Amino acid sequence: MALITRLSRMMRADFNALLDRLEEPDILLAQALRDMQDAVVNDERNLAALERDRQMLRQRRESRSLGNHNDAELDVCLDADQDDLARALLRRRLEQQRFDALLGQRERDLDDRIDSLQQILERRRHRLQELSADAALFDDTKESNQDPFSNIAMHTADMPMPVRDADVEIALLAAKQRRSS
Repeated sequence: MALITRLSRMMRADFNALLDRLEEPDILLAQALRDMQDAVVNDERNLAALERDRQMLRQRRESRSLGNHNDAELDVCLDADQDDLARALLRRRLEQQRFDALLGQRERDLDDRIDSLQQILERRRHRLQELSADAALFDDTKESNQDPFSNIAMHTADMPMPVRDADVEIALLAAKQRRSS
């Protein structure tokens, strides 16, 4: 039984090590950054489309409100005892009022959706900034771990000469001579 437990533990450890090697943090971070940028762009497009819809709806309501002045026509029909024509005008007025109420409700719904999407977009932009900062920090850390002298241009004149065995022997003899005197 102990052998099976040890073998299963070893298999799990090998599998986890393989997954750790496959999951490179810089690649995952870069993909998360791209995904977040795509989400922000998509939200911006949706927001622009909703704002265009709201603008068109407002223009439609304004144009309808300009054409709703048929009180004089109703007075003419009532003065002439034309109840059938008055009913038709009243029917049209009631239909317009209901349609205007429907347009108003749609506009309020659009306003709510726009507000909600703006909040989501703001959170995503904030998260994108955080991811970008993490990516920049990760890149800086990665560069500093690779080669500490990669950013320093070293010239042959600046490099020290290698220490030879003879130099060490001469330094040893000089140290002994100073000590004895």
